[in-house]
Amino acid sequence: MISKNLRFVFCLALIFKVILATAQIEPEKQQDEIERQLDSIFISSSLISLPDFSTSLSDRDMQMAADTLGVELAVIKAVIEVEAGQPHCGIIAPGIPLVVFQRSVFLKKAEKNNSDLKSAKELYPELFSSVTNRSISRHLRNHNLLKQAMNIDYVAAVESCFWGMFQIGGFNWKRCGASSPEEFAFRMSLSEKEQFRYFIKFIHRGDMLQSLKDKNWARFAAVYNGPGFRRRSYHIRLAEAYKKHKLNTL
Repeated sequence: MISKNLRFVFCLALIFKVILATAQIEPEKQQDEIERQLDSIFISSSLISLPDFSTSLSDRDMQMAADTLGVELAVIKAVIEVEAGQPHCGIIAPGIPLVVFQRSVFLKKAEKNNSDLKSAKELYPELFSSVTNRSISRHLRNHNLLKQAMNIDYVAAVESCFWGMFQIGGFNWKRCGASSPEEFAFRMSLSEKEQFRYFIKFIHRGDMLQSLKDKNWARFAAVYNGPGFRRRSYHIRLAEAYKKHKLNTL
């Protein structure tokens, strides 16, 4: 059995290897090389630390994310706290990711895709109803609606949902490095570690890394949460969460 300390040192060594290996590569090719080697790190660390796909993201994994991105651990924890909410989880049961389904967004996308919404309305009245079913939990309600939507228009359903611990919009599946919406949904359902992997790629490809390094929460939230971020005070909540976690690490 490899000790926790040795595993951590091993992961750090791999990260430094990425940095050294990409230092001499042409700038336009560095991004692809970094992502390729980061994938190898996640695969290696998964083999070492994950006995199964239900394993939660650990503090060590979060520290690894922080080291990989070059930001403070408190920054990563702040994003998780604000985006995932309580209880800060990305998998609510084995194979079942945290999702927030956007019904109105789905209906617009499905209509644009010329899906047969008239027939679907008869089959899935709940999906088209403006009345929220409060007799079941929020998580179950979201999954029920997502499943119904997938039966109508799979791609529109995936792209109308916010997924996992980091609540990444499904419409960002390409930015996360997925080859298709199907792969994105599948990997988001495997583990918090897979969600974490997509999060890092999303930050790298979405021009948000410098905002995190600068702790410019408004600029980060404008990209991550969209132009309406001020309505829900994402930038303020991120700043407050960062201060709290920063104090806890001192």
